[in-house]
Amino acid sequence: MLTLFILNSYILTNMQLLKYHLPVIVCAGLIFFVSSISVLPTEIPDFNLRDKLVHFVEFAFFGILLWRSVAQWRLPLRGSKMLILALSVGIIYAASDEVHQFYVPGRDGNIMDWIADAIGLAVGVGSAYIFKARRDLNKSFAGK
Repeated sequence: MLTLFILNSYILTNMQLLKYHLPVIVCAGLIFFVSSISVLPTEIPDFNLRDKLVHFVEFAFFGILLWRSVAQWRLPLRGSKMLILALSVGIIYAASDEVHQFYVPGRDGNIMDWIADAIGLAVGVGSAYIFKARRDLNKSFAGK
């Protein structure tokens, strides 16, 4: 009976899966897919640091989705510890993406790309964290 209770507390509803976890999984899959393409077509005008901007924006969006997912995990962590967990997961994924690119013909893994990814993640996760904290604070004031 206790085992059933523990398992039940970790089972996600279909709605949680679709709303919070599937978007970040799809985004991670798209990042992996795009990283597998040898030569990327681009519509963005060429300018200095264009590649870093693309990495930043891509991983900022991924960071927002990642925070939404991690915030739903049923862990005994709250606040800044969940923020650090989300950042850690994202930074590890970004590093694995750069390693993956070493093995794609025409692509290369690059520490500067990884840094742009990490900065984008920090902005995305941090923004989502602050937005949620403010929303929760507003709800608590509205409830009084």
